[in-house]
Amino acid sequence: IAGAEDANATNDSTSVGLTAPAATAASVAVTVLDNDTLAIDMTPTSVTISEAGSGVVQVRLTAMPGAATVVAVGSTDPGAATVSPTSLSFSTANWMTYQTVTVTGVQDVDLAGETASINLTAPSVTSAAVTATSLDWHFTSALPPLTSMIATGRNAASSMAKATPPFVRTR
Repeated sequence: IAGAEDANATNDSTSVGLTAPAATAASVAVTVLDNDTLAIDMTPTSVTISEAGSGVVQVRLTAMPGAATVVAVGSTDPGAATVSPTSLSFSTANWMTYQTVTVTGVQDVDLAGETASINLTAPSVTSAAVTATSLDWHFTSALPPLTSMIATGRNAASSMAKATPPFVRTR
């Protein structure tokens, strides 16, 4: 007896009837232990966003649920990153279709970047987490473009005078 592969993560059971001429019929109970795991699958597993910027994470289930399943989506630090929507609904019809979660960095007044975990959970489902790193917009936008320059010889002074900030010409 061999179990059949299926899309769900539920153990199945059946009975097998045994008959033969001139023999007493018998029935044997068979339980098929499912090899699928009902879990949350997402891509990517980390996002880097700027403050007030956003990124997306695609979420689906790894197997067909036995019933409608609601996945809760939340940030461990809503002061660093928020999520939308805060829940995703999966059914036996759409469990394998990716749904989009938008992760948005929260603008603040400090110069530090922050990191938050975006947790995805549902009852009887193996949970998942995405790492969201929010780069501080004060820091990233305050940096001028880096320019490398070596000036030599007679035209060195005029070359330096044409250079863009942060170069300063001195005499």
